[in-house]
Amino acid sequence: MSLNKYAIGMAAVAMQCLYSGAAHAAAANPEDAPIEDAPPITAPANVSPATEPQVQDNQAQNSIENTKSPSNTETQDNTPVTITKSQWEQFLARQQQLEKELAALKGQSTNTSPPLPAEEQPLDDTAASTTRATSGNRSLLLPDISLVTTGKFNGTNDRRDGDRNRFSLEEAEIGIQGYVYPNVRADAFIVAAPGEGEAFNIEEGYLTFIGLRKNLNLVVGRKFAPFGRTGEQHPHSWLYSRQLLARQNLVAGENLSGDGLLVRYLLPTGKKLFANLDLGVFNAAEGEEGVISNDPSQITNGPGASFTNRFYTARLWASKAIGRNNELEVGASWAKGDSALHNEDFDLGAIGKSQVTGADITWRRFFSGPKRLLLRGEYFRYQPKGDLRSIANSASGYYALANYRFNKRDDVGLLYEKSGFPGNNDHEKALSLIYTRQFTEQFYFRLQGIRGDRPGGSYNQIIGQLTWGLGPHTHNLE
Repeated sequence: MSLNKYAIGMAAVAMQCLYSGAAHAAAANPEDAPIEDAPPITAPANVSPATEPQVQDNQAQNSIENTKSPSNTETQDNTPVTITKSQWEQFLARQQQLEKELAALKGQSTNTSPPLPAEEQPLDDTAASTTRATSGNRSLLLPDISLVTTGKFNGTNDRRDGDRNRFSLEEAEIGIQGYVYPNVRADAFIVAAPGEGEAFNIEEGYLTFIGLRKNLNLVVGRKFAPFGRTGEQHPHSWLYSRQLLARQNLVAGENLSGDGLLVRYLLPTGKKLFANLDLGVFNAAEGEEGVISNDPSQITNGPGASFTNRFYTARLWASKAIGRNNELEVGASWAKGDSALHNEDFDLGAIGKSQVTGADITWRRFFSGPKRLLLRGEYFRYQPKGDLRSIANSASGYYALANYRFNKRDDVGLLYEKSGFPGNNDHEKALSLIYTRQFTEQFYFRLQGIRGDRPGGSYNQIIGQLTWGLGPHTHNLE
């Protein structure tokens, strides 16, 4: 027998033995059977077939490293290597587990890295924006800046009114608002009254420390004191074109304003009832003595509380939903402080204390869409203390307001007012019809017709108001 025939015979015997061994292994363990229809899975040649069942993790790691390394590309042997289905599934499961662990480590590294100090913050706009967005640090954002302007036409037959039959730019207000520190908000309102010849000045400027304690906020700075239902609102947020007579005569021409502290506490009354308590101590921002007159022909308005030094305030109010479409709100207010009055008829002055109290109630009824009915009433009482009683007397007043919004842009109102004067026992009353057209949230037109009667005679008045604003306009609104 020649050498070639002998080699061929031995190869045939070896192939038969290998085939019998593979068939026996497949019968003993079906998962080891070859995958007939699947294409062969290749692996780098430097992985020995003899080590495949023993070091599967090393096989996967070497496969990944050799695939990623450009230097090994040229030396790789692309000879196909067949592996079992179980080995392939184990390889995929291990790879997925490693990817999850790597992602978790990356996330932990991102969350635990300390923030950069302020002086090391990136100067690039994109990087800075990303830092602010991810950290939620609102103190790094630009403040909200708004401009609100109000122009009015005052048409009246009352000759005692110094602004009779004229149009004026009554008020221009710049609002700057934002966060100076986490949970510390800054608000400043710079106001001018060109129609009255007043230059720009800081009408309000205060910091609000939010969440100083549970349900407790602290306000520090110059602020409208929370007295009455509309005590903290700016004129462009009113539902009428001029100040209410009772507030003007007995409390303040616009609002009580002072420099000081205000503690605002949300009472723990549960989810069905909202209740809030405000306690404040202020030094009067203007500090000017009030002027009164006993001559009916000269009376146009009362002096208000005329706080000239320190005064204290308190307000408690609560709100409760009644059913799905109704809301009831009640409130009580108190203020007391140093005051000074001057009677120009007799050239008499006095210093003492004034006390003003108030009570208010509001009911809202919501209909389909934007329709809403608002009914509100408020009562005020002024009482002089000490030497002030020699030239002033107690007085009271009230108003009743109904406002109906019949679509998203238009509403009408009916307002009745009656008020006394601290300088005498006379009264003033007025009935108004109000129409408002709201073009946008920052632009509206209002027309208010008034039939009034005060000491010295009755009068008719019509006020046309145009208010427009630019910017976020984040004031407290009705």
